[in-house]
Amino acid sequence: MSDIKRLIKHLGSDLAAESSLSAVISPSAMRFIFAAVIDGGASDIELGALVAMCASIQSHRNTEMFSEILLGLSEAIRERSMPISCARYGYSSVVIPNYGESNRGSAIPLIAIKLQRMGIRVLVHGALETAGGLANCGVFRELGVLPVTTRGQAERRLAEDGLALVPTSLISPGLAAMMALKARLGVSTPAHVLADMLMPVLTEPAQTLHVLNIPMWLNALADTESMVMQTPALFSSSIDMTGCKFGSLDSRPQLKYRVGLDAQLRGGNSDGRSIEDAYGWQTLFQEEMESRTDIVSFAGRDPLKTSHTRWVATAVPTDPRGLAAWTRQRLDANVALPQPVVNQLACCLYGAGYADDFNQAKAMAAVETGSLAA
Repeated sequence: MSDIKRLIKHLGSDLAAESSLSAVISPSAMRFIFAAVIDGGASDIELGALVAMCASIQSHRNTEMFSEILLGLSEAIRERSMPISCARYGYSSVVIPNYGESNRGSAIPLIAIKLQRMGIRVLVHGALETAGGLANCGVFRELGVLPVTTRGQAERRLAEDGLALVPTSLISPGLAAMMALKARLGVSTPAHVLADMLMPVLTEPAQTLHVLNIPMWLNALADTESMVMQTPALFSSSIDMTGCKFGSLDSRPQLKYRVGLDAQLRGGNSDGRSIEDAYGWQTLFQEEMESRTDIVSFAGRDPLKTSHTRWVATAVPTDPRGLAAWTRQRLDANVALPQPVVNQLACCLYGAGYADDFNQAKAMAAVETGSLAA
């Protein structure tokens, strides 16, 4: 009996899933199994059963089991990945995941281009097959940013233009292939969760800030060295990761920051907001699930030069062309951004070393976006 079949055999009942599975699944065992899957060593039946098992564990939010699955998959993927090289130039580069199941776009194109214009290099990685990734790619395309087709092109774009849109398939073909299974099987795979935690840029310590989206029920993974390498990271977490993750336009996820293993935590608790925990994470913002509305000024006047501003319920376009126009207007004109976007931009400025402390980063983000505060 194959190792995949042996594992699947323990899923014959709910009792097996709750009792004996914990003794069978380990990160090393899952690494071996996922390696076989990625390398084409599993039949369609085995593959379908394995994905169904993982989906069942995820739906029950069994933290221990699903964490071990992700740790095993992470190791298998890392062994077969081709990271992008990015030399430091001034500030740390920011790496942003572009995934999601929502068919509407997000603020990722806006944040990425804003950072680029401020002299911070940005790499956006994503699977074009996911609904959210496809929507944002459409916005990027309308704004003149096209996906790269080779790793060399990605590195040149970063060095010369300061912004690269990189398909997941260039970094990890195995991960992209597993994500593409959803079209065949109709359910998400562990790869969809892992993709948001991918750290695809290879640099010296403290030269890259990776943005990571981790569901709140899997928060413990953020403190697992084998999953989240000891490099600078901006950790975005929410109870509802389908609608509130990094790049959200109308709500703000919890945002934490951690410097690399060999660096000292900057800022401490001096700003009254940042809290350092036992693992070196600073809580920059708590989650805010209340939907926000866009700020616009009366008669098109600059919100920085007049107090005549108000909250109005304006709908953000959901189609790529409409969202691109909305984004371009906020990039080129002094039109204030939704507060959650300003908050997320401030976190990137702080993590990239653009500001010396978080209060300064918030002030810079407010000025750059024409907002009253960050």
